[in-house]
Amino acid sequence: MRSLFPSRGAFTLAASLLVTSSVSFAGLDAMAAASKEQKPAVTDSQAAGVTAQAEDFISDAERQQVIAKALTEIEAKYVFPEVVKQQLPELRRRWTEGELTKQTKRSVLIRKMNADLSALFHDGHLFVAPPRPGMGGQHQSPAELDAYLRKQHYEIRRAEILAGNIGYLRLDLFAPYDLVGFRRALAEAMSFVADTDALILDLRNHHGGDVRSVALWVSYFTDQRVHLLDAFDRLTGQTTPSVTLSKLEGTRYGKDKPVYVLISRRTFSGGEEFAYDLQGMKRGTLVGETSAGAANNNMFIALSPQLVISVPYGHVTSSFTRSNWEQVGVKPDVKTDPKDALRVAQEQALQVLLQKATRREDKQALEQALSALRTQAPAS
Repeated sequence: MRSLFPSRGAFTLAASLLVTSSVSFAGLDAMAAASKEQKPAVTDSQAAGVTAQAEDFISDAERQQVIAKALTEIEAKYVFPEVVKQQLPELRRRWTEGELTKQTKRSVLIRKMNADLSALFHDGHLFVAPPRPGMGGQHQSPAELDAYLRKQHYEIRRAEILAGNIGYLRLDLFAPYDLVGFRRALAEAMSFVADTDALILDLRNHHGGDVRSVALWVSYFTDQRVHLLDAFDRLTGQTTPSVTLSKLEGTRYGKDKPVYVLISRRTFSGGEEFAYDLQGMKRGTLVGETSAGAANNNMFIALSPQLVISVPYGHVTSSFTRSNWEQVGVKPDVKTDPKDALRVAQEQALQVLLQKATRREDKQALEQALSALRTQAPAS
């Protein structure tokens, strides 16, 4: 087995994306002073607990600002005005008359706001969260975002050659298309697997990204221009088509070699679109379980220095189905437990390659790989 990133092992980074800011509140200085007079001294874990409490505290002023601005942004920008008209009065009542008006913990406020948004709007792209790199609403420059994502290798987590000359790529994010480093990293990964006989694309943990980057990756699997979808923007009233690219920096995989796409309920947004596109093009076999079901285009808006809201402002229409995957998810062609999806895809790929093999030594190598794979216990 060969890896494109040998110095990083399997390239499974576990860096946290969460960024929080410390918020002071009345009484914290007094607590710190009192702690100096007490014996024994405050332990590291106790100090960490005090810091965590401070970071989770939300003042009345910030809470009121967050609620008021969230309601304003939803009313002004949410993609379906008719849904806003129907659901906003109840949302306003819950957020301005209920227990939310007395909440002092930011984490609880987030949880309760998101529960109400989910119950009333049923839209996976409508939520409140702490800001993260790349999320927007925090005045992050393209250079700062690129520097952060470059350390994550643009969330191209793994690139390998498996037994039987089967390529494997795991991608967890479609970074912004404008980042030159992302396009280069994707080109390098695709060039690495270009000479394989089949390819497995792992999107089981993919959390979305730039629609233009989706079209970029789809372009590697076709030799012609393909109209993928049309994106409607409520804010401008315009509809923009998404099409594959004619020029690529890396090596095209082409339109003929077998491709398998692994999906799960965690596959979200842009990851879902990629799977939906390949399925619509009849270019890939989807393996796993139905995806999250989040198709609307969204933007991130700062509510406070510690919170942002994601608001869907547009919806898409697939050129293949004249519909999309919102609330229904992308359905796999081969349904299986996501934990076992890689093994299932490998077995199918090896069987297809074995049927096509003409040289005796190739058949023997594929039979050995298939036999070894079948001896593996299913994932638990």
